[in-house]
Amino acid sequence: MNKKKSQKELYKDIFTKNLGQRLDEMSNSERKAYWGFVISGIIIMILIAVFLG
Repeated sequence: MNKKKSQKELYKDIFTKNLGQRLDEMSNSERKAYWGFVISGIIIMILIAVFLG
């Protein structure tokens, strides 16, 4: 941890750790809904990046 991490990596670590905990607490149907939400969010971000770029 004494290694200095970039802000992006730090956020990624926090996000993935919290994600892992949340997924453990979820039931199967909640997990499917959650992944659907995540994937649609990623697609929307890609579309925005394409339109802006």
